[in-house]
Amino acid sequence: MYQRVQREDTVRIPPERLGEDIDAVARELTRTTLEGKIGADKTLT
Repeated sequence: MYQRVQREDTVRIPPERLGEDIDAVARELTRTTLEGKIGADKTLT
């Protein structure tokens, strides 16, 4: 089952990735950091 949630957080972009498209890098880093990280109490971990 999937659950869609909205969360506001800070994404740290490494200096070596600053020459790339910032939106694409932020989306990628957010996805790898947060996706699939829901705890038993239904909170993002």
